[in-house]
Amino acid sequence: MRTSYFILFLLLVQSLTLGKTIDYEIDMWGIHVADVTIQTTDTLYNGIQAKNIQFSTETTPLTSKLFRVDNEYSTIVEKSSYKMLSFYKKTYQPGVENLISTELIDNKVCYKNSNFCFQDGDFNIFSFLDFLSNVNQDLDKDDFKIEREGLTYNAIIKKIDNGEESVHYQLQLQFSKVKQTPLFEHTDIFTWALFKENTTKNIWINTKNNEIECCVFKSGLIRLSAKQISNK
Repeated sequence: MRTSYFILFLLLVQSLTLGKTIDYEIDMWGIHVADVTIQTTDTLYNGIQAKNIQFSTETTPLTSKLFRVDNEYSTIVEKSSYKMLSFYKKTYQPGVENLISTELIDNKVCYKNSNFCFQDGDFNIFSFLDFLSNVNQDLDKDDFKIEREGLTYNAIIKKIDNGEESVHYQLQLQFSKVKQTPLFEHTDIFTWALFKENTTKNIWINTKNNEIECCVFKSGLIRLSAKQISNK
C-alpha cells in the first residue's frame, strides 16, 4: 500500500513539472555561434495557475574562446492573461554581468532596488514570444507594450505571410519617448541586439504545434538566425 501511494506521489509530481523544451541553433553569417534552449512549464505561483518560461543562451566552445556568453532568463506569467508575476535574469559576457529579479510590492511586480513596476498588460520579450506562439488568432496589431529592464517599448506585430504550416510575422520595437531610467548602463548583447533600433526581426510560427520555427535578425550587414533543431 505504501508503495502504491509513493508511485502515485511521483506521478503527481511529474504531472506538475511536465513541460516543453525546445533547442535552437544560433548562426551568424551561416556560422554556428551559440545555442538557445527554451523551456516552458506549467506551475503554481502564489496559488495562481502560471507558466514558467525559461531561456538559456550559451556560446559554442569555439565562439566562447573569443567572446563567451552564458545567460539565463526566467519569466513567470499568469497562464491565461500573461500578467507578469516574476522575472529573474543572470547573464555573463566579457566586461558585463547582469543580475536582476523582481519582488511583489503592494500587489505590484517590481524590480528589486528600483522604482519600476510592471503595469497590467506589460510583456517582456520572453512572455511576448510565448504569447505569439500560442495565440489562437492572426495578429496584426500595434498596441503591445514590451518592457526591457526599466524601459518600455511599443511593439508592432505585422503578419507578412500565412502559409499552410506556418505564419510569418515581423516585429518592430519602438522606444517610448517618455523619460525612463534603465536598470543597467550596459545590458547583455542578446537583449541589446533584440531592442536595437533600425533592425528587422522576422519570426516564423508553426501553426500545428504552436512553436517558433525560426527567427531572423538583421542589422546592417549583421544577420543572426535562430533555427529550431529539437523539441521534447
